[in-house]
Amino acid sequence: MSRANIVLGIVLAAVVAAALAFVLAPASDDVANLRAVVHDGDGGTHELPLSADAEITITTSKGVNVVAVEDGAVFVRSADCDNHDCVRQGKLAAPGMQIICLPHELWIEVVADGDGSGRMDVDAAAGASGDFDAVAR
Repeated sequence: MSRANIVLGIVLAAVVAAALAFVLAPASDDVANLRAVVHDGDGGTHELPLSADAEITITTSKGVNVVAVEDGAVFVRSADCDNHDCVRQGKLAAPGMQIICLPHELWIEVVADGDGSGRMDVDAAAGASGDFDAVAR
């Protein structure tokens, strides 16, 4: 393979990578159309726009989670479960992303305006035993 072909391949790969980064990265004004939908373990639903910093404490019969929105992203700030997997899942800022707290049967998803939100089947997620102590990654 000639040196010119190698250079051309590298340049082409860089252009493709830059184009993908531009297409896949959410624009800052897109945050205005995004919201976090929090489904709690008692069947409640809470919505937080990603366009404004906010914090909500979700208290259910399963436990307590503090959900926050900062800088256009949603995350679980704290939880009173033993494993804190939901806290370690980090921040979400794009539609289709989810945080799940199995011990509290809490599910957070990011959706765009006009999109419906899903419904988690907690029994299917827990399996036949009904034990909640892990999150699939």
